[in-house]
Amino acid sequence: MEVQRYLDQLIDKKDFIKPLDNFAKKEIIPRLEKKFDVSMVITGDKGVGKSTLSWWISGFIDKKADILRNFLFKPYAKQIKERIWTLEERSVIIIDEGIKALYRQNWYQEVQKSLFETLNTTRIKHQVVIVCIPNFYDLRSSFTKTLVNYWVHIPERGFAVIMGKSPIPFKPDPWNMKQNLKIYEEATKKMSVSEIANDLEFQLGVYEKIPNYLGFIQFPQMPPEEEVIYKKYSDPAKKEMSFEEHYLEEKTSDREKKLRSCLAKAMFVLNKKISSPWSQARISAELGIDDATISLWLKNYRAELEAQKPQEVQVNENAVVADIGRPEGAV
Repeated sequence: MEVQRYLDQLIDKKDFIKPLDNFAKKEIIPRLEKKFDVSMVITGDKGVGKSTLSWWISGFIDKKADILRNFLFKPYAKQIKERIWTLEERSVIIIDEGIKALYRQNWYQEVQKSLFETLNTTRIKHQVVIVCIPNFYDLRSSFTKTLVNYWVHIPERGFAVIMGKSPIPFKPDPWNMKQNLKIYEEATKKMSVSEIANDLEFQLGVYEKIPNYLGFIQFPQMPPEEEVIYKKYSDPAKKEMSFEEHYLEEKTSDREKKLRSCLAKAMFVLNKKISSPWSQARISAELGIDDATISLWLKNYRAELEAQKPQEVQVNENAVVADIGRPEGAV
């Protein structure tokens, strides 16, 4: 059933309708009327309702929106391109959480490139592309800095914060990540993780202070009959893509895995020293490897270090140069 029919049934629930309606009417629809495209990323933990929110949002923009028409459950570059050209202008395309094509992994470089080019063509059709993914940092910086207009984060099921990209052309980071993190950490420095997680009102108050903040919205669950349809198509698709990801990892040679591990160790040592000129951005530029891939390698290596004893960590750092110097790149 089309989302619009459910919205018509909820017309009396103004507390729900008004914020979402305002977001669509004041932010998204004006851009479409000016012949611009709109790209939006919805983030949050598993199960908080990313797909549900994208489904509701689609109904305020696309009068024909429904699950089978607008959702892409296996969003390879080819399928995205086909859906963009199949749907009419001002349609909504929802790239569901199962997506791997946008993840910053080395073996997805060609797919990422193709997808980036494909989404660039969306402006020709003046459509809305919504990407549902757990973490904003898991997307390529080239995608978030140039194509993403809105970032909607769901801290708790049914509640979402809307953020917009800075229009100031001189900013190297239009999402003000460092500044926003500083504001958040300063506000929560005396709180435990559990205290923050259990105080939604406090979290929303902190979000209001960040320069990218646009507003706050609430949203209900997806209607049960629609959720059945959604799961019928999403569950098999996610299993299939998970299998493909595992297959691609298995195909990666032992040699490449060892080199990857050595590079991660070297980058960790260079990047961790405060006085070091070797920032993650510089390492990325020097090696010609996407900064997201480097971020992933560093994250994995930090996890390895955390699992080791302190004295073993020091030994590993001292051995980095020797490791890289070995002819076979052995670890």
